[in-house]
Amino acid sequence: MPNKISFVCESCQKAATITQVRDWSAQCRSCLGESWAILVNYTDTIAQASAPGMLSAATLGVGWNDRTTYTNQTTARDIPAKVVQALTADPPLIASRVVEFLRRCEQQALRDRGAQTCHVCEALYVPAKGKSWSQEGYCSRSCAVQDGVDVSDGVDVSTVGPSEMRRGPMIAVTCPNGHDFEVLASFSGCLRACNECQAKTPIP
Repeated sequence: MPNKISFVCESCQKAATITQVRDWSAQCRSCLGESWAILVNYTDTIAQASAPGMLSAATLGVGWNDRTTYTNQTTARDIPAKVVQALTADPPLIASRVVEFLRRCEQQALRDRGAQTCHVCEALYVPAKGKSWSQEGYCSRSCAVQDGVDVSDGVDVSTVGPSEMRRGPMIAVTCPNGHDFEVLASFSGCLRACNECQAKTPIP
């Protein structure tokens, strides 16, 4: 669930809280605007081994980790007042309703870009040129491999050295917006941008 949900009037660009939007019946009190942007923040904290902590663990048997906080923001624009009213009508359900609404908005945006449904995980993805598995109905190499699909993209494996075929072990990750992609395992503990939406994604 998101850590924070806020609204910005599309007409005057003034921010409003959930309570204000509900009290105003989704009509901006400043300019009477009835079109909103919804901003949703997700925050996550990841523990990472620190040099002092590793030294302490080696010498004293007790260590500690550095904690890094990452924040991602998802935005939906031009949302009519009637929709905002429906999303904020029941306070206990606001977070889940907003998350589901943004998910549907993103799915529609992907469909408008020609998205397909992955044969294996049923995730929506936009096929990428030059990736045969992508053109054949798979959102990632890992999904294609599960179905026994050749993921060499036409490269003659016998003529390519191991370092050229793959630079190292890969990790499959999912960005905050639900897109699956792979990164090198050497990026563990770092942030990498999603291939589809560029959302910063922590690598475990």
